[in-house]
Amino acid sequence: MSRYVNSVPTTLSREEAGAVIADYMATEGFVRKQRDGEDLWQKGGGWLIAPQFLKCRPVDGSVQLEAWVAGFAILPGIFVGEVDCMSPGVWAALPKSQLKPRVESLQRRLSSTQGSSTAAAVSAQSTAPGWYPDPTGRHELRHWDGTSWTQNVSDGGQASVDASMS
Repeated sequence: MSRYVNSVPTTLSREEAGAVIADYMATEGFVRKQRDGEDLWQKGGGWLIAPQFLKCRPVDGSVQLEAWVAGFAILPGIFVGEVDCMSPGVWAALPKSQLKPRVESLQRRLSSTQGSSTAAAVSAQSTAPGWYPDPTGRHELRHWDGTSWTQNVSDGGQASVDASMS
């Protein structure tokens, strides 16, 4: 097993760090999964390119982060081996080159906050306007205008306005 492992210092609470992680991973197209008893984030299924994995565990004062790319697919969805996304080399070069900047960006988001910032304030650093999973959990999606969450929400493809945000 070869994973990139890092303890990222943060001033965020566990809940705030979890919200920042969930928001960022969703915007990057990762899906939360259970694999071999681990709660992790996965992007890709291994059909044409090795899937990317991130495991993030917020604890007091830091986030324990592990990142890797699947080494070899025996069958779609069944992988053998792991490749550290930060290591040099040609094995799994394309997925490593895609995962490395994502890991670096997430680490910056978690470590660059000061005081008790909200997940919305942290995500404002570089998230483009668009529809994202609702950070309040009341709806499927909520619109981010590039600086803050709006009242515009969507459930089952039906747009509406969340009056509780006024």
